[in-house]
Amino acid sequence: MKKSLLFPAVLLVLTACKNNIQVKPASLQNIKATARSVQSIPFRTDSVYGVNVHFGQANNTDYVADKISFAISLAKQMNFNYFRTDVSMNSSGVPSNPAFQPFVDSAYNAGIGILAIMNNPAVTAPANGITYTTTELTNYNTSGYNRGYGFASRAALQGKIQFIQIFNELENDNNALILKATYSGTQEPVIGQNDAKYDMTKYPAYFQFMLGAYDGIRAADSSIKIGTNYAWLHYGLFLKFSKDMLAQNKKLDFMLLNWYNGEEYGTDKSHNVYSQDVPMANEAINRLKYKFLTQPASPLVTQVGLSETGISFGGGATPNPNGLGKGGFLTLMHDQYKPHCNFIFYYELFKELNSRASNPKEAQFGIQIATNPANHLVTDTLSNLY
Repeated sequence: MKKSLLFPAVLLVLTACKNNIQVKPASLQNIKATARSVQSIPFRTDSVYGVNVHFGQANNTDYVADKISFAISLAKQMNFNYFRTDVSMNSSGVPSNPAFQPFVDSAYNAGIGILAIMNNPAVTAPANGITYTTTELTNYNTSGYNRGYGFASRAALQGKIQFIQIFNELENDNNALILKATYSGTQEPVIGQNDAKYDMTKYPAYFQFMLGAYDGIRAADSSIKIGTNYAWLHYGLFLKFSKDMLAQNKKLDFMLLNWYNGEEYGTDKSHNVYSQDVPMANEAINRLKYKFLTQPASPLVTQVGLSETGISFGGGATPNPNGLGKGGFLTLMHDQYKPHCNFIFYYELFKELNSRASNPKEAQFGIQIATNPANHLVTDTLSNLY
């Protein structure tokens, strides 16, 4: 049976399970969550300049506790005011990497803010194979709330996390299976109208998780800014997320974009903005703003920027028509984009020579080898940019 051909009984379930439901998780109904704002250090949230690390990622052997002080010293040399880190956590929002809390404390004491990423949840298809029941969607909402509230309400984190990103490149998640391979995802998808580019079957579950996480974070600490990100020109799905959140009076604070040399030197052939192919050089922030800040009747988010940017070396050919080195490309990204947005995060601080040994490109993205003193990219180039 095609997913768009639903029997009347299923239509009734679909109506009951539209993505505008919002259920207070029963497991937390009796918790009195008082919003907090206890920062004692004035972290900037309007101009974020930093680098990606993995001190919150479980079992990462390149970002371990004894590298924290080196990471802090490098960040200070490069005048970064933020770290962005993924955080592996259990269903109650408890971080699983023992290095995470010492990292957070060290960053806080150094006056460096943190954008924490709640990684993508594991989502299963509807039990009936077509559409979720109200119970299934409520469970995803509860799961998001428990994780968001549990993480943001941790006493040891109060005042030390300024931003939380829900999901990371969800459109490229093999479990989500929303954006199909080889497509750019520029058009906004519609539930119930799956086509060659999208499969929206799991979208209602992810949306309920986002709703729950948003409410949980807000209940725990109203000062934390909440948003998400995407890659390349995959903004269609995130236009839908943003609009559906707004329909629930839950405006996302930020939308971020992953933008590497493959994107900078790529071409938009979607033709949904311009009638001709458009080179993307110097267009990342223009396109991001056009979609989320200026095109809608009212802005979908408040802030935009780059969640990751870097250049790929090793493991085969990579787009680099200007023949730039790593320092040259990161300088180009800084000069082109930083003056026009609220965030720019380089990817990444340390080369993951251990964790990514099987993927040479991923292993070499880092600015610095974790065991060395600061190299010339740090001391001679990036330290002079900001």
